[in-house]
Amino acid sequence: MAPAEPLSRLRGEDQRKVNWWLVGGLTAVGVVILVMGCALPAYLQNVAINVGTSLVLFAGLAFAEGRILRAVRRVLFFDAQGRIRELLAERAKIDSVAAEADETREVMIRNTLTRVGDYVLGAGFSQDRPAPGQRGLTFCHHGAQVRWEIRYDAALLEQVITHRGEKFAHEQVVLPDKAALPDLRKRLAIFERKTGDIAMALLRFLETR
Repeated sequence: MAPAEPLSRLRGEDQRKVNWWLVGGLTAVGVVILVMGCALPAYLQNVAINVGTSLVLFAGLAFAEGRILRAVRRVLFFDAQGRIRELLAERAKIDSVAAEADETREVMIRNTLTRVGDYVLGAGFSQDRPAPGQRGLTFCHHGAQVRWEIRYDAALLEQVITHRGEKFAHEQVVLPDKAALPDLRKRLAIFERKTGDIAMALLRFLETR
């Protein structure tokens, strides 16, 4: 079974057939009128010559117009097609860069959370099993009843410290067991004053350990 031809191609061929029939028909009618006009009386010959000449000229104009329009459409089509290819290539590059950036950011956050977890666990914390659907890590120091959750959402780190069920901003929390975090808060406070961002403070702190 032969493959079906594109509808646009079939329409284009039908349009060309119609144009050729129009040009050929007008030319034939004009020539016939000119030839037959020679046998007419003198007062009708001028009319026949004018009508036949007009039909032939109209057919010629239609033929030329069709050629010109096809050439213009071809130029515009190839120009638009080239521009579309360029835009698609640029879009593909942008999507590739965005995907690479998202992957890099995800890896950075995962590595950061892992390093934070290693350090905090080494400071006397134990890791709780994360809740279903939770993205991030949760650490709990059972003796001090302090829960430290490090979660990330939309590539942003968020620190929530809960003491006996109450949430505090990190700069307001006073840990009851100072020995659980030897100098972590003191060091983080130095970095935090410079950056104003607890996430970047954690990251820079871990990078300089």
